[in-house]
Amino acid sequence: MKFSSRSFPLAMMGVLLFVCFAAQAAAPIFIQPDWQTWLQFEGNYQNRLKTSEVYATAGSPQFVDGYLGQGCKFTGDARVLIPYPQRDRRAGTIRFWFRPDWDAPDGEKSLLERGGQADLWVAADGRLSLKFFNNNPENSKSGFTITSAAPIAWEAGKWFFIQATWAFNEGATLSVDGNVVAATSQRAVASLWADATGWRVGNNRDGTAPADGTIDELQIMTRPNRDFNLNPVTVNSESGVTNKVYRLDGGDLAQAAGEGTVVGTPNLVEGKFSQAVEFTGGACIEYSYPILDKRSGSIELWLKPNWNAWELDQEKYIAFFDNEMNLSVTADGKLRLHLYNNVPEDKTGLDLFSEQALPWVAGQWHHIQATWGKDRGAALFFDGQEVARTKTYAVAKVWAGTLSVGNNDDYNSAIDGVIDDLVLRFAADNRDFQQSIVGYQLKQLQKPEGLAPAADAICQELPTFTWNAVADAVSYILQYSKFQDFRADEDTRIQQEVVGNSFTVTDEKALLPGRWYWRVLAVATYGQSQWSQPESVIVSQSPAGYIVQEEAFDGDRSIGCATWDNTIKASVEFVTEPRRQGEGALRWNYDFTNATGFYTEISLKRRIPGKAKWIGLWVYVPEDEAGRALTYRIHDLKGNTAQKGVTPSQAGWNYLELLVDIPRTYGGDGQMSYPRDLWTILVEYSGMKKRGYVVVDDLTFIARRGEPASLEMELSAEKLPADGVSTATITVHATDAGGNPVPDGTLINFSATAGVLSSAAVETQNGVAQTTIQAAALDDDDVTVRAESGWAVAEKKMAMGQLTNWAWGGFSNQLTVSSENPSYPKEALTDGMNTMGVWGTGRFWAAQDKSAPQWAVVEFPSPRLLRRIKVFMYWERKHIAKDYEVQIHDGTNWVSVGKLTGNGNAINTFDFSPVYTQRVRLWITGLNTEAAKVVEFEAWGPANQSPIGTPKALAPADEQLLSSSMPAFSWEAVPAAQGYVLQYCPDGLFANGLVEISVAGASFTPETPLPNGQLYWRVAATGASGLAGVFSPVRSFTVSQAEQVAPPELLTPEKDGVLIDRRPVFTWNAVAGASGYVLEYTAGDSFYDVSTQRETVSGLEYTPAEDLTLGVTYAWRLRALDADGNAITAFSAARKFKIYAADPAAAFSVLAYTNPFPLRQGQARIGYVIGADNTKLSIRIYNMAGRLVKTIVAGELRSAGYHQEYWNGKDEQGRYALSGPYVIKGVAEDASGRKITLRKVIIVLK
Repeated sequence: MKFSSRSFPLAMMGVLLFVCFAAQAAAPIFIQPDWQTWLQFEGNYQNRLKTSEVYATAGSPQFVDGYLGQGCKFTGDARVLIPYPQRDRRAGTIRFWFRPDWDAPDGEKSLLERGGQADLWVAADGRLSLKFFNNNPENSKSGFTITSAAPIAWEAGKWFFIQATWAFNEGATLSVDGNVVAATSQRAVASLWADATGWRVGNNRDGTAPADGTIDELQIMTRPNRDFNLNPVTVNSESGVTNKVYRLDGGDLAQAAGEGTVVGTPNLVEGKFSQAVEFTGGACIEYSYPILDKRSGSIELWLKPNWNAWELDQEKYIAFFDNEMNLSVTADGKLRLHLYNNVPEDKTGLDLFSEQALPWVAGQWHHIQATWGKDRGAALFFDGQEVARTKTYAVAKVWAGTLSVGNNDDYNSAIDGVIDDLVLRFAADNRDFQQSIVGYQLKQLQKPEGLAPAADAICQELPTFTWNAVADAVSYILQYSKFQDFRADEDTRIQQEVVGNSFTVTDEKALLPGRWYWRVLAVATYGQSQWSQPESVIVSQSPAGYIVQEEAFDGDRSIGCATWDNTIKASVEFVTEPRRQGEGALRWNYDFTNATGFYTEISLKRRIPGKAKWIGLWVYVPEDEAGRALTYRIHDLKGNTAQKGVTPSQAGWNYLELLVDIPRTYGGDGQMSYPRDLWTILVEYSGMKKRGYVVVDDLTFIARRGEPASLEMELSAEKLPADGVSTATITVHATDAGGNPVPDGTLINFSATAGVLSSAAVETQNGVAQTTIQAAALDDDDVTVRAESGWAVAEKKMAMGQLTNWAWGGFSNQLTVSSENPSYPKEALTDGMNTMGVWGTGRFWAAQDKSAPQWAVVEFPSPRLLRRIKVFMYWERKHIAKDYEVQIHDGTNWVSVGKLTGNGNAINTFDFSPVYTQRVRLWITGLNTEAAKVVEFEAWGPANQSPIGTPKALAPADEQLLSSSMPAFSWEAVPAAQGYVLQYCPDGLFANGLVEISVAGASFTPETPLPNGQLYWRVAATGASGLAGVFSPVRSFTVSQAEQVAPPELLTPEKDGVLIDRRPVFTWNAVAGASGYVLEYTAGDSFYDVSTQRETVSGLEYTPAEDLTLGVTYAWRLRALDADGNAITAFSAARKFKIYAADPAAAFSVLAYTNPFPLRQGQARIGYVIGADNTKLSIRIYNMAGRLVKTIVAGELRSAGYHQEYWNGKDEQGRYALSGPYVIKGVAEDASGRKITLRKVIIVLK
């Protein structure tokens, strides 16, 4: 890896200053070495840590390419001289990178020499030695020499990381590439070092033992009596930088956590250096942070995961900082840094991922670092390698809160591994925190190369994977996947550990046919390599599954071709060349030269067998058409469509593998289901305005062996009487995509919309499953019998008895509609003629206008048992209602039994549970461009079911006020009734708080008291079928212990009044002792209708929050409540009023206003109706002398409809008007110039 010297500015001081702790302390403590130097050799001999120090040289050292940036090469008598002050240096460390020019030394090679005090050299036999001289005579135990037990495996041109450490009472160590090669426990005192020349780098003092190699990044640090461990991250207390260091060392977990709070049960374990903490489950350590500006920063640590890269199944968090900064490992093995945007005015925030999954190894230490700078972007490093970098503006300006180490803040995504030596650095300015220099895994294991098979090579059945052997590798991890990103998926990603450099897939692990991507990494005793570059192979056949040939494009089936519009030209033809195989292929010609549209498409409509996961297709692309995008569309039976784009990668033949299980794009009910069809393939315009062609060949489906792909159903009888006794046998033959019987024991699930199955789940034998169905007692001529296994489905229709269309006009029904066009009368709805494509007078019903809602009601002479409603509309989309529902009347309310939104179908069938009703309704709420034209409205039910009568409710009487909380319910008995269903509810719609009781006789008394307040009740009889008939009309009663008083007197709106105000003010007189009132108003047939609005009001007036409907007659009533909400009166007699609907031909038809107008009220409302759009309006207030008082509106345009203006009672000068009469004058001028003037007198009161 190469970096320029500019990649390591002064901010890197943070990696050189060593951090230590006393044994009992774990909180961040910053201890700097007493003396240190850092020579980077970036074209100078300057101490990076003290730029005023520039060291002298002797001989001719040379600047050459270094480990990082430049290094210094020492040959001949070349050396660098580092002076050293006289100080006590009983502990210290030396570390640097060294690249020899030799494989074996031709003599002693001096790396560093401290004249008469310390030497570090390579002996002539290749061993590495460190020597300390005894320069403290009173301490006889000082001084030693340690030498590697064997020669080091030096290699010319290769970088080695060398480190020597010593401490007063701890002895010394000598390591190469992170491995200790020599050590001693002898005291290593070098108490006082000082001379004019100090250290000689790259040679001895005489210049006679040159290193004959290159040295880079030389660091020397010393301190009295301090143990410098091997390669811990070192931290400098640099000006302007906030450092947080968590060594996670200590005698117990509390000491290791230091100032942090322990959450869950983390474990104190052996670390990379001393102790460390393991985080699993809900474990973490939380550290509180004050508000800090962290526009630049770095986080680094050592991580030993408990998992391998291929075992990940969810994101795992290393550090989580209150939704401000997260460092994690993703479920696909990538390292991720997420900086959140918490300063909206800045362009902050980034989400950086390593370019590929990293080679995590369970039980192995990995060094992790993330860095970011204010406008310098961010970078990620893994084991010393840069794995991601971005230039995105990476500001996370102000952070404060909690740092969670080892988990996220929900404690559900632990890193599941061991963390050691966590170091965070923050700065408010624009610093460049770059990669730390650490001496860890320094041997870089080469990734495997020479993979075969490759480049979509076609293999038969069980492929053999091979690759070139890698030096030092003891094994390999082979991974192959159906997905190019090797996503974690048991079904489509397979992991295999291999000894040797080849692997042949076995029968038990056979791959599905189709394209597979594969890669391999090498594993050595000291780590593992990166993944190899992925390659691909196409398995043509396999014991695991099938390639099912669907279309060879040999010309035996016609293929339809269409274009977005006529600006695109396209055609298809069968050709013999180029072809992939067989007798021919399909050439698809297109011309986008003048295109304003988007694509051309071919129509395939091929059923995908079972749940095949992939579609295979070969596409030939001419060289000048490379980059042309294709799209494929998949439909299900519910009208859902999913589509996905794919671009052939190269000129010539491309094998495309299309994923079947893709998310819905549009249409249907929102959820893709099975079975599915490959519907169309599109060639996209793609900005390539030219003519061209592609050739497609060999369409296949890829499916698993033994997985159900097809079910064939047989019925022993397709018609049964609806007698509840007769039976038929259902037989299903189940085969896989290859046409072979599915394995024995495959479960087939049966269902039916009517009747009783002897078994709903049956296991196959020889690919066959059987069950029986017993006929229902109720007629149903459209029973669906269904079998399912996996995603394979089979359906058959059978009849059990027959149904009658009770809505037919020949049954003496009463038919009413919202309105009708004389040419399209209502009688057409039920004339029994449901042909949709015949236009003509009397062939369908249409409303008089295009406004909604529109409705049609069929009322039967007596209740009928229904289970299906069909609606037929004229076939053109503009005549089809897009939003409508079909409803039955339960005796109280209209109840929906089917609803459509955004409908485009001319015919719709609505099946529902059998129910008795005397009225059915078609309720249209959304139209297309024209009024809906309904060809036929059918209501189907059993022909052999006599309607059950409706009971007449007797007691309690309607709106009765009761003092007893356990009233006796009674009703008239119904002949042939088998029982009754009684319902009572505090909700007149019987939706909330419903109580339903089955009663044998014609009366019922509750065993427990009913709650105080108003209750609604109704009753229905049940017949021999067990179904309830039509409910009786709703009655209400009120349970109250309070003294009964007269109901409130209603004031406004007046009885049978006509109002212009769409939000009328309801007013009434007070009732003595009342604390509130219940107001009800409705546009329906009764106050128990779904349109009824109920409001509890504390005062003596109420204004609706929403406009009432124009042209509709409303009824309203009121009752009084006590302080506990109990009714103390019955409802008042209802009053009716109508909201005025304007004449569309009138420009300005009505003017209404607040009159009289008390000034203390604040403002007077002036309401009016405009009959046409673009009407110019003026409204002014005059006194009785004709002088202008106030202009409310001056020549402003108004649209058709109801409008309101307001007058605050002030004149043009802002003074309140005097009491007395004033004239409101309104002038409206429509688009034709016609004017209408209206005047009204308003009385102003002080």
